[in-house]
Amino acid sequence: MSVYYDDSRDIYIVVPLRDAKSHPSRSSIDLLLPTRSFTGECYLWIYTEAEHPVIKIENETFLPHEVVVRDGRRWLFMGKKYLKLNLASPLVVSFFGLTDPSDDIFLITSNKGFIPRGGLADIERQILGYSRESLGVSQIIPNVTTVGRPVKFKLIFTAGRTGIKRGGRIRLTIPRIFSNPQIKDPDGDGYLRIVKADAQLEIISIEVSRDSWEWVDITAEFKEELKPGGKVIIYYKAERTQIVPFRYERTDRSYWFSKMPPMAISVMPNKRCYFAPLANGYSHTLTFKADIPERLHLIVPSHARTGERIVLHGIFTDKFRNLSDVYPLHTDVRLKLLGRDWEEDLGRPSGFYGRSAFKMLLDPLPEGVYRIRADSSSGRFSSLSNPIKVDNDSSLGLYWGDIHVHSEMSDGIGSPESFYWHARNIACLDFTALTDHACYLTDNEWLWIQDLANMHNKPGEFVTFIGYEWSGKEGDRNFYTWRNELPLFRGTDPKTNSLRKVWRLIEGMEEDVIAIPHHSLSNAKWEYHNPSFERLIEIYSMWGSSETADTKLWRMPRYGISVRQILSTGSKLGFTAGSDNHDGRAGFSGEGAYYTSIYVPLGFRSGLTAVYSNGLSRREIFYSLRRRRCYATTGERIIISFQINDLCMGSEGVWDGSARIRGEVHGTDLISRLELIRNGEVVWSMQPNSMDVAFYWEDYQPPDDLVYYYLRVKQADGNLAWTSPIWLTKMTPESPLL
Repeated sequence: MSVYYDDSRDIYIVVPLRDAKSHPSRSSIDLLLPTRSFTGECYLWIYTEAEHPVIKIENETFLPHEVVVRDGRRWLFMGKKYLKLNLASPLVVSFFGLTDPSDDIFLITSNKGFIPRGGLADIERQILGYSRESLGVSQIIPNVTTVGRPVKFKLIFTAGRTGIKRGGRIRLTIPRIFSNPQIKDPDGDGYLRIVKADAQLEIISIEVSRDSWEWVDITAEFKEELKPGGKVIIYYKAERTQIVPFRYERTDRSYWFSKMPPMAISVMPNKRCYFAPLANGYSHTLTFKADIPERLHLIVPSHARTGERIVLHGIFTDKFRNLSDVYPLHTDVRLKLLGRDWEEDLGRPSGFYGRSAFKMLLDPLPEGVYRIRADSSSGRFSSLSNPIKVDNDSSLGLYWGDIHVHSEMSDGIGSPESFYWHARNIACLDFTALTDHACYLTDNEWLWIQDLANMHNKPGEFVTFIGYEWSGKEGDRNFYTWRNELPLFRGTDPKTNSLRKVWRLIEGMEEDVIAIPHHSLSNAKWEYHNPSFERLIEIYSMWGSSETADTKLWRMPRYGISVRQILSTGSKLGFTAGSDNHDGRAGFSGEGAYYTSIYVPLGFRSGLTAVYSNGLSRREIFYSLRRRRCYATTGERIIISFQINDLCMGSEGVWDGSARIRGEVHGTDLISRLELIRNGEVVWSMQPNSMDVAFYWEDYQPPDDLVYYYLRVKQADGNLAWTSPIWLTKMTPESPLL
């Protein structure tokens, strides 16, 4: 896919339909239109052998108007349409009646007089005046590097047979998660310089790309002609790189989230040409691989009943929590079971189900709270598991999940298949949801995503919800269902671009659909809150925490409102936490770096949601979420029990003279502070300095009307947890007896 455009020239969007999406249940194919910021009348063409093709854009249908045959190639003019294009909201285009679209081409242009001829390479030559293969070739050294380590890159560009005229330009693109490029301080981070050029070359600008807020473009202009075969060598020092393993190999700039390798080159051979990326196969690739194994993560269920055997998972990762491909793995680890005042040797890890992960089945344990410790003489893999509570309670289990993750299906990386494998086998989650952005999904892609979620759902073992992220006028909401399908609403569609419109469309589905707002500090608007669907709010993710307006766990501008401000309006919302991960890795994202994902805003580790439920199925987990029987953490599996007057978290009750507050917390580190929040204020606290604590406190101050309480837990390692609130209403003659 290619987009050729600048402010003073016509736009051309060229799409090979072999890139379009299909589904066995549908006769149409569809695609997400590559786009730029553009408004104006455009002309639609299709290259196809089909007799009666049909194109649909924004509910408007286009049929063939004119047939143009040149050099034996058949193009159909499909009509014209006034388009308003912007980077954040690409259009979905659907095609019907195509017999074999593998060689078909779709073209949109604002040039009324442009008559296409020939195939894909011919069209590019017609638009550009040259072929992309003739622009040149690039090489980067090193082309394989390790995540998180400083790198000194050397880019070598060799001009193709087109050469570059005086006044022509080259443009290098660097993702913004890398060190900011600069040309003034040779000793500073991000220093970039032209080491060699066979023609005089001058850097004229370094700025955030107009094609994506996630890229920095460096533009250099030739002051004299670079002849074919001429070379340019550019040096770039990056102390900050990404911590996510990935192979960059695409060169197109079709979308703002396209994944180009750092220092990807586009060429403008002369002043009258468009910038064009090097052809695939002519541009360099760059692979980031995981570092050596340095950490061992031990994960056990948070709850087990007496008589049940317990599964211990162990995951070896590098320091950023990536699975390492450095083998063989030699460890000196011994595992020990820790009780209240005793320990038992469990031997060495066994039961490996991959080179980096093992699973051991432990014998049943008597009632109590336990942890597993890994001891290593080198200290390299010493670690402690999350706590597990064993009791005879057969009613509720405690389950962990991450229901806010993105993949390559929208603006992330990683396939849906690898997402589910990672969530179940590496993150060891009980439930999850892939929530790609609705506005970047075609209808056929949405059918595939629902199919995959249903296929991976295994009641009693691993629960997968169908969900997506809606972004519209009132901010962002994630929609979920426990059923096998969910209507797709795009915030970019005029029919569903506001919450009022969406609420009307799903009226009557209150028991089947939940909508969860997230990073409310960023952009949430609360005028159209619907308590029938919005039962929860995501209080924490890799963006940070939206708990309070003055939180320190936030780096971005604050245009929205905090969770406490929302609660002060009388809204009754339980708390969840997730990752908002864009690496296709639920519940176990990168950590230990300034940016923990592939995008600039994400600088914190992924969170987790804990749910108390009668069972591990879609219906039961969903029902517990609707009832707000859940709490949020910054990624640690902290066990929390919290009740007021025998009401569990998320409940509503009536003030009966006092609030008798009790609970217990079992941490993954020392619990440094417990805080009880009442209507936005801390009314009680304690500093246990212990990993296990039980507490009781009674509040005699009656509410004026409605009062909410929630527990905030802080560990010595800085990790946090928040219980869903409990609400008490002042007793009135009309108050129901509970």
